[in-house]
Amino acid sequence: KKVALADTVYIACMNGQWDAFQRTSNKAKFLWDDQLTDYAKRDAYHFQCGWAEVDEVYYPLNIGSNHWVLVQIDLPAHMFTVYDSDQALYDDACVEQAMRPMMKMLPYFLLNVEGVTDRDDLDLTTTTKPRDFDVEGYLPM
Repeated sequence: KKVALADTVYIACMNGQWDAFQRTSNKAKFLWDDQLTDYAKRDAYHFQCGWAEVDEVYYPLNIGSNHWVLVQIDLPAHMFTVYDSDQALYDDACVEQAMRPMMKMLPYFLLNVEGVTDRDDLDLTTTTKPRDFDVEGYLPM
C-alpha cells in the first residue's frame, strides 16, 4: 500500500478550522485554506505522495495536551484507527472527542483536493453529504 504522512502542523491547521466549519451551513462549500489543500497534493520535493495516490495517511494526534497517539486513516474504508501506547490514560469517549473534527471535516476536505474526487475507490457522494469517517478502534502500540 502507498502511504502518506501528515505532521502536527497539518493537524493543528485542520483542527483550527473546526469552529468555522461547524458554523458553515453548506459544508460542501466550505472554503479550505490553499495551504491545507496543497498539503494533500503531491510534493515531490519533500517526497510526499499526493492523497490521490495513497490508501493510508498517518498522523500524530495530541490528546489532552499531554498524550500522543498515532492515527491511521484508511481512505477507501473511511476508517480511522488509533494506535495508543497507554490506553488507560484516556477513555474511548475522550479519544473520540479528540478525533471528531477530523471525522467530520475530512470527507469535505477531500472533495477539495485535486485528483481525490476522481478516485473510484472513495465514496465521496456530494448529492446529500459526504460519508463521515468512523473510528475503528484503539489499538495498543
